[in-house]
Amino acid sequence: MKTLPLSSDKEILLMTHIVLGHPSLEDSYSIAEEMVHAGVDIMELQIPFSEPTADGPVIVRANQNALDNGTKVRDCLKMAGKIAYTFDIPFLIGRSAATGVKAPKFNLARFRRDLGIIDLMEVLSFDGEFDLTGWSLGYYCEYFGLPTEPYGSGEDVAEWHKNGEWGEIKKHLEADVLMTRDLYQFCATAFGI
Repeated sequence: MKTLPLSSDKEILLMTHIVLGHPSLEDSYSIAEEMVHAGVDIMELQIPFSEPTADGPVIVRANQNALDNGTKVRDCLKMAGKIAYTFDIPFLIGRSAATGVKAPKFNLARFRRDLGIIDLMEVLSFDGEFDLTGWSLGYYCEYFGLPTEPYGSGEDVAEWHKNGEWGEIKKHLEADVLMTRDLYQFCATAFGI
């Protein structure tokens, strides 16, 4: 089983994010391949959905492009499996509790664990038993008593983008990566993922 290199010699791990199906599913594979060859330590593979406003305007456009291309959840899961089977780093599946994208019936977090795919939403909702509508990374961190905090909101990111405040967007994204890392580490310990 692939695991997040929590005891790595590196001081900082590099985590990246792609929206599956943007610009196409085939391109998603090529992008993941390039990122892995460039030295990425962990990658989030986001399943596109229609209202990712908290992620900012760039991710909104990537999600919309993937949906406009006809990308389906089933296709994303197949591509995520292909990517995770091919490359030797751990992957997180990103999908939205806020818009009701439910955990697959076949229990993705456990079924694909051997490939290195972890679905934090499935783990945190206890395999879809709890409705997580409206829960954010910041809320999870606060709920579990983790020290990381969000920096701004999706609405703030849209405003910063409009005003060219790239440093503010960078701080927001850095906070998101740290919260994701801390949630993963918490779940790895608390839930044995």
